[in-house]
This record gives sequence, C-alpha cells and structure tokens, in this order.
Amino acid sequence: MPSLNQSLAQLERSGLIQVGQLKPELEYLFRHVLVHDAAYESLLREDRQRLHQVAGLVVEQLYPGRLDELAPLLGRHFAIAGDARRAGHYFTLAGDTAFNQYANTEAVSFYSQALEQAPAIQAGGQELEHLYLRRGRALELTGRYDEALANYQELARLARERGDRALELAALVARATVLAAPTEKFDPAGVDALSEQALALARELDDKAAEARIFWNRMLASISQGRLAEALQDGERSLAIARRHNLREQLAYTLNDLCRVYFPQQVDKAWASLQEARSLWQELNNPAMLVDNLNTTALLHLQSGNFEQVIALAEEAWQTSRAIGSLWGQSYSRYPLSFVYFHRGELGRAIEVMGECIATGEQAGFTVARTEIGSYLAVTYALLGNVERGFQWARQAAKVAKMFPEFRGGPAAALSILYRLSGKLVEAERVLDEAGGIDDLFPPSRSLYFLAYGQLALARGEYERTIEWAQTLPHKMAVFPLPFLTAEVLYCQGLALQRLGRSDAAAQVLEQARSQAAANARPTLWLILAALSRLAAEQGDEEEAARLRRQAQEAIYFIADHAGSAGLRASFLNRPEVRAIMAG
Repeated sequence: MPSLNQSLAQLERSGLIQVGQLKPELEYLFRHVLVHDAAYESLLREDRQRLHQVAGLVVEQLYPGRLDELAPLLGRHFAIAGDARRAGHYFTLAGDTAFNQYANTEAVSFYSQALEQAPAIQAGGQELEHLYLRRGRALELTGRYDEALANYQELARLARERGDRALELAALVARATVLAAPTEKFDPAGVDALSEQALALARELDDKAAEARIFWNRMLASISQGRLAEALQDGERSLAIARRHNLREQLAYTLNDLCRVYFPQQVDKAWASLQEARSLWQELNNPAMLVDNLNTTALLHLQSGNFEQVIALAEEAWQTSRAIGSLWGQSYSRYPLSFVYFHRGELGRAIEVMGECIATGEQAGFTVARTEIGSYLAVTYALLGNVERGFQWARQAAKVAKMFPEFRGGPAAALSILYRLSGKLVEAERVLDEAGGIDDLFPPSRSLYFLAYGQLALARGEYERTIEWAQTLPHKMAVFPLPFLTAEVLYCQGLALQRLGRSDAAAQVLEQARSQAAANARPTLWLILAALSRLAAEQGDEEEAARLRRQAQEAIYFIADHAGSAGLRASFLNRPEVRAIMAG
C-alpha cells in the first residue's frame, strides 16, 4: 500500500493537486474547485460528518487562543458533523464578533445559522432572546426594517408557543422601537398599542429595564410628532427608572434623545444630557450611538448658529459611520451639514451634501432625509432660479410622504413655495390646505410649512394676517428654529409693515432680519438689504439707499459665485428680483 507522501506525489503528477505552501507546514490545494467538489461529494455522508467533527476538534485543540477568529469555520464544521450544540455556540460567537465590529450583514448570517441549531439543542429563553434581538438590531442597522420586524414577530410567536412571558415582552419592546424611529416604518399608533401591552407585562414581571425602554419608545414617537409635553413626561420616567436601577445603556439612550425635548426651552439641560450620554456611549464602546450623539449635538449647534462646531461634529460622525458601515449615520451626518452650507449661501455645496444625505438615506430607510432634506433641496433649487428642478425634488419628496403622513408638511411647503414663485397662488394655497393642521406635522416639516404659509399670505396682499403670523414665530418654530427661517419670517413681517405704510416699524424689523441673516442666513440677506434700500429711498436718503443696494449686489454675487455650476449661476442672476437689484 503506497504511503501518504507517495499518494500525494501521484495526485500532484496527475495535475489534481498542487503545493500551496511549504512552511510552516506542507499544504496542498486542489487545482480546480470542480476536483475539490467531486472528491468531497464522493464521501459517504457518515464519513463526511466524521471528518468534519474531527477537523473541528483538531482546530479547537490547535488554536485555543484564536477561537473568536475561527468561529465561522468551526461553526460550519460542527454543523455539517451534526454537532448542534458546538455549531450553535460557534455561530453565536461568530455573530457576536461580527456584531461588535459592525459587520452587520455577516452578523445576521451567523445569528441565523445559530438559530437553525436552536431546536436541536432546546435553546433556553435567554439564549434565544440574545440571538433574536442581536439579529434584529443588525437588520435595523442595515436598514432592513421589514426583516427586523419579521424577526421580532417570529420571536413573539416562539415565546407564545413556549409560554415564555419574558421572551414575549422582549419581542414587544423591540417591535415598538422599530416603529418609533423616524423611518419608513414610523407608526405612532403601533407604538402606543405595543407599549400598552408591554408595559402591563413588564410590571407583571417586575422588569425595570423593559419598563424604562417602553417609556423611551413612547418618547421617541412623541418627539417625531412634536408632542413635546408627552415626550418630556415619558422621557423623564425612563430616565428616573434607568438611574434608579443603574441601567447604563438605557440611561444613555434616554439622555441622548431627551436633549431634543429640552431644547430650546431648557438649553442647559439639553447640553448636559447630550454630554452625559456621550460619555456613556464612549464607556460602553458603542460607536453607532456615539455617531447619533455627535449628529444630534451638531443639530443643536446649528440651531444656535455655531456652524464651525456643526462641521467638526458632522465630519467626525461621517468618518465614524463609514468606518462601521452605518448608512443611517452617514445620512444623518449630512443632515446638519446640509443646512450649514445652505445658511452660508454656499448653495452649490449644499446641493451636493443634500444629495449625499438623500442617497444614503434611501439605502438606510432614513425617511427624514428623503422628505425633509428633499424639500429643502427643492427650495434651494428654487432660490437659484431653477424652479423646474425644484419641482422634481419636491414631488419626489411628496411621493415618499404619501406613505408617511407625519412627514407631509415639508414637501407640501416646498411645493407651495415653488407655485408661489411661479405666480400660481391658488395652487400654492391648495397644497398647504391638503397638508392639514400644522400641529400634526413632523417638527422640521412644521417649520418649513409655517414659513410657506406666511410667504403666501404676503404674496396675496394679506398684510395684517402676515404680521399676525410672524408674531407666532416663537411658538410655532420652537422645535426646529433654523436661523434661515427666522430671518425669512422677519423679512416677510418687515415687507408687510412697509406696504401698510408703517415705515419706522418696518425698518426696525428689517434691521433685525438683516442682523440675523448677516450672521448665519445669507440666502435671504440680499432680499432684506434690497428692502431696506427701498425704504431709505422712500425716506429721501438716496446715499443710504445706494449703499444698501451695493451691499445687496455683493450678497448676490456671493451666492452666484457659490451656485455650484454655470447653469445655476445663470438661472440665479436671471431671477427678476435679482435683475432689478443689479440694474439699480
């Protein structure tokens, strides 16, 4: 009988195998995958299982310090060998390693393979909860929300079959979390229904961690609807439970989102909650939520006009999101950055960043990007004189918003602004009326809707109504008070006062608008300066009127020079209002 070396030499001469490496150990490879497959399939099933079992055991013995790294290989060996317990263990280990490295697609695959072994080993409730919740979270992080919900529903079904109330509670809470986030699956009624069931069950089981998360879920849903009083109540309930029972991860989640409820009425508490949450995410080594914290912090700086801080935080969030493969984080990081370039009047760069926000948001299921940023992108094109392109983006955003009524305000406002600029005031009013009441809208939508409503009243010559509208600014836009919107509202109020012959009051309001716009709302600065120039001319101060007109022209040239393309530069300079100022 030939020796092993003789057999290997014969196979090599036959061209079936080749030397792969000599050191540290001699290794042979099949020359073609078909040869490998033919040899493998020729084995009897029992022999194949035995060899895989032996291979797995040998790897365990040879590399005890590398089991995390080799877990996928070991899982496959033991699964084919029929050793369900070892296979389940290693697939779970492989899933955890991938999950902790934010390799979410791989994590989903490994957890699924571990769950395939679960029936054979009669896995316990805690083990199943770990696998299903981790798999669900990995699906959420990759924007696969339908699959995540199906995963949690499967867990609920299994829990009912087993009569495992704790497992059923975990499934209810996880489903509610998906429905509470501002994605295409946002369903506040569903959150309420699931939370009611879960809260009763959590109290029955005295599960404080679940109770704290339930209140957090309810807070999230209320924030997205602008129901800040309810959000505050539920958020502080969650916070109190998390602190009392030292639930550090839940404490971080709750603090991270409570800041949006505190701001801007309780600014100090908003900043403190964000800072504490960030420290906790660093302690817990959770880069995905650290990204969320950075982006939320950037939004608060945006609303305060601290643009350099916004850029620094958003760029840090962008880099971290790319490193961990978080499309949601990438899209969210472009959200505040879009507004920075918009407010600075660098509209070409704003268009570029908004496009990035929308593109990654579509992949991640980040509905806010598709509706809110899509709406502001439409308005940006309109400001640059390309109304047709603006209509394309506004209609696309409106199409998405049809499936998610809470987000309908932004697209409706964008369409109204575009119709108004086209001189179609009836259509401008119609789309706002179809959007319904302002208090039912997602907060950023509410702000743009509020602006469109006042601009339309001004265009229709309803000056007293415009002034009354402007005076409700602090209340209506408190949730999302962008500097650009504030400057625009003051500008509309000033024009209404001017047209009513109240020149002194108009000048005072327009000066406030200029101060706001000069600091951090350049897209509207040229209009405000032009209005002040006209006021000065009416009062007979031609020198002041000329000075203000020159400043308006400088502001126009800045926007034209930062339009992003020759076509947009030309369309902006061709706007009738722009031509009138440049000709003066």
